[in-house]
Amino acid sequence: MNTNRLGNLRIYLWAALAMLLLYDYQAWVRDHPPTAATETVPTAAAPSSTPGTTELGNRVPEAAAPSPGTAAPAAAGTAAAPGTAVSAGSPAAPVVHVRTDVLDVDISTHGGTLQRVDLLAYPRVKGEATPVRLENHDDAQSLYDLQSGLTGPEGTAYPTHLATFASSQSNYALDGGNVLTVPLTWSEGGVTVTKSFVFHRGQYRIELDYAVRNGGASPWSARQYAQILRNDPPT
Repeated sequence: MNTNRLGNLRIYLWAALAMLLLYDYQAWVRDHPPTAATETVPTAAAPSSTPGTTELGNRVPEAAAPSPGTAAPAAAGTAAAPGTAVSAGSPAAPVVHVRTDVLDVDISTHGGTLQRVDLLAYPRVKGEATPVRLENHDDAQSLYDLQSGLTGPEGTAYPTHLATFASSQSNYALDGGNVLTVPLTWSEGGVTVTKSFVFHRGQYRIELDYAVRNGGASPWSARQYAQILRNDPPT
């Protein structure tokens, strides 16, 4: 074969390949048009619509309609007190200290809230004395409260986790017994509620009991609730 003819054939093949590549590029540009560059100007951050922990902790769950048999009967011949709003105690309310063989607990009289629970048999670091802490108020980032209470229709006072309770003692200890009951009381409008935390030897379970005495002239209905207020930062 003539060398000149072979060289010309290669030129034609390269030209055909170049035209094919150009065609493919033009087709790609048509399918993927360039977008105009934009400049983003930073603005002041808008306030978050998500409620913070403090706001959530100051809310009381809405009560559903009470089922039959949940109303405490009124005492005959006693004048009824007018309905009042939920009474709120101070977050720095007195604390009731409770110690069993396995738990060391602080219960706030503000709502009867478990705000510190230490596990005495479980150290944070092996060989050291500091125990594992569950519920706590040590730091806003690790806040962990177990809130509970009774609630009902608006316009009536209830012993919610925002109400103020009273305690006859500031310290309770299991000592040699097997069961320890820690009662907190709340009274308003002729109604007295005793909220009792019950501890058992060797158990981490804490029972919660309510006793209601209605000294008013009208039936008093309520629903029990419990909720966890917690900040859980990533570790």
